[in-house]
Amino acid sequence: VSETDLQLWVRDNGVGMDLAAQPAQGHMGLTSLRERAHMINAHLSIDSAPGQGTCIAFELRLDGGPDE
Repeated sequence: VSETDLQLWVRDNGVGMDLAAQPAQGHMGLTSLRERAHMINAHLSIDSAPGQGTCIAFELRLDGGPDE
């Protein structure tokens, strides 16, 4: 955290997932995360692969200024 930015990373060493695959019926978790980040002008990145775990990074400007 700085005076102008909030950064949050969540990592695990679980089973990972194929991000190119369609979500299973009734599973909207990643879609919901992306939509919510977009609503507050945050950046969300998700890195995952089967057997490799997952890393989710969230970045939000706190000063309301433009992203650089």
